[in-house]
Amino acid sequence: MAKLPRGKKKTEEPFEFPPDYMADLQNRWLSLLEAGYYLQLSKETLYRRIYAGEIPYHRVGRVYRFRTKELDEWMRGEKR
Repeated sequence: MAKLPRGKKKTEEPFEFPPDYMADLQNRWLSLLEAGYYLQLSKETLYRRIYAGEIPYHRVGRVYRFRTKELDEWMRGEKR
């Protein structure tokens, strides 16, 4: 891997679901990166919404998980 010039930060590669993944997405648990891709939000925005208590999430140890059904309800404004 090539070294980055000083002062340049490494950016994360965009997350992409495998082609057949979206078909079985109805009631799945998503990681932070998957939830960001699903909602089209950055990781930083998700963290901000988690800390503000604005988005439904579950914490398993140090890891945040999201249910697609709960995220859909939250996006429709039915659940806060």
